[in-house]
Amino acid sequence: VLDGDASIRINGDKYDAKIKNSEFKQDIKLADNIKSGKHTIRVYAQDKNGNSKGVEASFYIIPVQKELIASISKENFKPNETVNIIPSIYDQAGDLIIDHIGIEVRDAKKKLVLTDAVKSNSTLSFALNNYAIPGKYKVKFSSSKLSSKYLFDVDVVKDFDITVNGWKLLIKNLGNAKLKDEVKIVLNPGNIKINKDVSIKPSEAGEIDLSREIELSV
Repeated sequence: VLDGDASIRINGDKYDAKIKNSEFKQDIKLADNIKSGKHTIRVYAQDKNGNSKGVEASFYIIPVQKELIASISKENFKPNETVNIIPSIYDQAGDLIIDHIGIEVRDAKKKLVLTDAVKSNSTLSFALNNYAIPGKYKVKFSSSKLSSKYLFDVDVVKDFDITVNGWKLLIKNLGNAKLKDEVKIVLNPGNIKINKDVSIKPSEAGEIDLSREIELSV
């Protein structure tokens, strides 16, 4: 074909070009959201005498990481609950990319709680410990090209257990925040009232010597 017309088709779009001296040139701008994978380009040429020929060729689009998002099972957790996280990477066409994603979790005091990696669109589950400190936890996600950060909260839980061993009153802090309060005790017989301030860290226990407190209150 020395001179004539060429028709180019790709992904449903059509381009027309003029052939001169058996050559033609056509710029084709691919869409920003073009699908990854194999694509076919078809060219049909015809000269002024009606002679024609068609050819086709294939090319591949390599997926480009464009978005790293995650879902966390809920926004607020209590100690000992399980956190479920699903991170996902999407390409320029909004399609899922299967790649490894690093996950780092830090507590409200920026202490590292967890470091792990999962495949895109897979679930990572981990349990908070019984005394997980309250506040905002930061989750950082990292792929080979992208990173993102999410937050969730651990609620304050106040709980304690009291046991009596002889004249000793034992108070264990079962919550995740410091137990700082006044304990009011009434002993019968005698109707003896004891008020005692306590300050006990999570997982630790405090002791009140009742015999000594009775002596001080009489």
